[in-house]
Amino acid sequence: MDVKSLYIILFVVLMVQALALYQTWRVNREEVGIRDWSSAAALLCLAMIMATLIYNPDRPYPTDPATVLFISLANAASATGYLLIWVGVRKFFRQPAPGYVGLVGWYVLCYVLSNLELILPVPEYWRLKLMPLIVIIILAMTFWEFFRSGRYVNPTIKLILAVLSVMLLSISGRWIALLAGYQLQEGFSLAMSVAFSYASIMSSVILTPAIILMTNERINRRLKDMALKDPLTGALNRRAFFESADAMIADLKRHNGCLAVCLIDIDHFKRINDIHGHAVGDRVLSQFADIARNVIRETDVFARYGGEEFVVLMPGSSAVQAAGTMDRLKQQCGRPGLFPGNAGISFSAGVVEADDSGQYSSMDKLLESADRVLYQAKHEGRNRVVLNASPA
Repeated sequence: MDVKSLYIILFVVLMVQALALYQTWRVNREEVGIRDWSSAAALLCLAMIMATLIYNPDRPYPTDPATVLFISLANAASATGYLLIWVGVRKFFRQPAPGYVGLVGWYVLCYVLSNLELILPVPEYWRLKLMPLIVIIILAMTFWEFFRSGRYVNPTIKLILAVLSVMLLSISGRWIALLAGYQLQEGFSLAMSVAFSYASIMSSVILTPAIILMTNERINRRLKDMALKDPLTGALNRRAFFESADAMIADLKRHNGCLAVCLIDIDHFKRINDIHGHAVGDRVLSQFADIARNVIRETDVFARYGGEEFVVLMPGSSAVQAAGTMDRLKQQCGRPGLFPGNAGISFSAGVVEADDSGQYSSMDKLLESADRVLYQAKHEGRNRVVLNASPA
């Protein structure tokens, strides 16, 4: 198949990609990044149709001013399209990214660099050497953003990384061939253009459904979080807590080990709401949850048990160890400035421990015992941690 036909096919593929991604963004407007990917596909589509219009195998490197200016427009559109892919990835992973003013400035810069040979004595084949290098750098940056997201073990991310690798190899091979002096030799330029076109078509066909699948995975995770997490504090809700708790009790019965349960109640919370209002009360709950997540381990289960009560399950910890964690949490929460009046947040906590001896047959019994110990902490004056390593 001749190069011009491949360019037309790639144009159609990119147009479908732009429309598919735009429609995906329309129904998922809260998913940032998708609109940028759609805009990127549209710009690459524009660049491809412009490349199709000026492609001439008998004159691979035109130098007349009118054609160079037209080529510069296509090159700038292509470079900006690739940069938009990177911008979309940054936004998708909640990272800072350039705005549209910066993108316009980037387009102008690429346009000027592309036709620089018209006004300055630049190296031979400047345009052919510069633009692929820009694209290589941007694709490498995009690859790195996906890789460093920490989600590269995800099959969809692995597929996207593989596609980006193919694109990088294709463009890098073309650029290296140019540097070696082969690009403009008879027959070699055609072969490289065909190889690049096939690689681009394959990458575009795979990349669009992969991006949509990645978006759907995020939406499903968010829906799951909405079903399992308390919207104010981000802690697990009661349903998710008991699901995790049942699994931990079952594991405790199968293996030798221990499990600590910490029941926490923020002191004088009703007074906080009455004096400062419910908005401040909500802020106190949210701040407490943030501090607690930074103190406890990743393997611990943290949940909002109800109102101003929270519960922490600490597998592999004794009551003494769990009480030590609660003391550290109490110190962090007691720092001034977290609460109106330059006060900290105080709480009472009851800590109990279960082991494989069968003293506690269910989480309900553990919580009943923890509640009794918590009541003891309140009775003794609040703002303290009380533990009981054996059932009452």
